[in-house]
Amino acid sequence: MKPTYKEIWNTLSEVNVSNLLETKGTQNLSYLSWASAWGVLMNHYPEATYTMHEELIHPDGSVTVECSVVIGECGRTMWLPVMNHYNKALVNPTSKDISDSRMRCLVKCLAMFGLGHKVYTGEDLPSGSSPSTKTGTPLATPSQKEGSPVSSKTIPCGKPKGKTYGDVFTSLELTNKAIDYYKSHGKTNTQKEHLNNLLEHKRINLSTKSNGVLA
Repeated sequence: MKPTYKEIWNTLSEVNVSNLLETKGTQNLSYLSWASAWGVLMNHYPEATYTMHEELIHPDGSVTVECSVVIGECGRTMWLPVMNHYNKALVNPTSKDISDSRMRCLVKCLAMFGLGHKVYTGEDLPSGSSPSTKTGTPLATPSQKEGSPVSSKTIPCGKPKGKTYGDVFTSLELTNKAIDYYKSHGKTNTQKEHLNNLLEHKRINLSTKSNGVLA
């Protein structure tokens, strides 16, 4: 019998990865290496696979990588900007930068299944905010995730032009379809801006969704 999303989450979220965490940079940021994360996954779901998608190059020269993981019939996708050790996006990153970010993205995608998800608690906290857990990791509250600017932005092109992203793109399925389309057909600056807004909207969608629909 194929595992369900709930079964996978219940299994992987219970794995204690604290003894596997490493630190990097002058800020001593904690992270779970891809080798450790993949090793844990293989111990539980050796049939799991992953796919690295084509990078998205932004107008400013920064790059976003994207990765999908499939366990049985359950799949999730995650993305990550190519960043330096200060978690700042790199402009014109090297192939090594992109390769490293791909593997970091893989670990982040596994966190969507539950593995080491607590490591990322508070990563979307606005700059200057201070709520924290006992370990000092910032902890976001629901009110800090609501009211994202991109949700109220006006869509600049396509059939829903003039409406807002929050009103039109209310599900992951619909958002993913639009992203796939504009990755292939987005040629003008307006269409590229629309694609960037969709990707940001998707990021917020995953962090605040309930059964695939914006909360």
